[in-house]
Amino acid sequence: MRKNDETFLASMSVAVKPQGFLDAISEIQQYCIIERSGTDVPKDFLTIKGALALFWLGFKGALFVNVIMSVLSPFAFAVINRSIPVFGVYDLSLFDQVFVFFLPLSFSLMYSLMLCTLGNYYIGSLTRGAILNLLKGIATGAVLKCFFVFVGFHYLSFFLLQRENVSRILSRFSTLFSSGTTNKIYYLIMSLKVGLIPTSWMMIVSTVVFVGTPLLVIMVRGNRLRKVIEEEKNWSGT
Repeated sequence: MRKNDETFLASMSVAVKPQGFLDAISEIQQYCIIERSGTDVPKDFLTIKGALALFWLGFKGALFVNVIMSVLSPFAFAVINRSIPVFGVYDLSLFDQVFVFFLPLSFSLMYSLMLCTLGNYYIGSLTRGAILNLLKGIATGAVLKCFFVFVGFHYLSFFLLQRENVSRILSRFSTLFSSGTTNKIYYLIMSLKVGLIPTSWMMIVSTVVFVGTPLLVIMVRGNRLRKVIEEEKNWSGT
């Protein structure tokens, strides 16, 4: 190993662990630069601490995206069912309905598109290890959140948010709210309840797409890049 390579690797080994998704991509880009330069990278250069940091980062990112989607989706279904108005309007155009439907999905779609860019760096063992640890964290967080949302929303819909239960709970706050306010809260809860079951099933589909699409794109893109690099090496060696 050349002396300047040793210096570069030493500086990388003491780098601060990534604090956000963009930091993780930047770190993976640096790993890719090391491997494409032909530097002899030690087998355990990606330490357990670094691997866990990437896993935890992916885990938190998946939870954040799925929490946003699970909160916004019931409102979206209530709006589409004309139970909740948007800017005072119940009857939305087809474009508005499509926009409202995809709004909760927009965060996961953007996150998936950013993940797909990692296919440009899925080349050597170091970058592959870093990317896979990030994807494992994302998959774990997404599956766990999907499970809890699916079970929790079914429990809310079929048990906790039955009309008599909601009426009994709201009656305990009759001294705090007027009857008109209580009726509005009741109607809002019942309107959101309609979207709980569709949201729970949509979470399953979106989780498969959210995890599966980036993984497939990264694998395919990475394999193509490795073939191109091998061809370039063979060409330069002739």
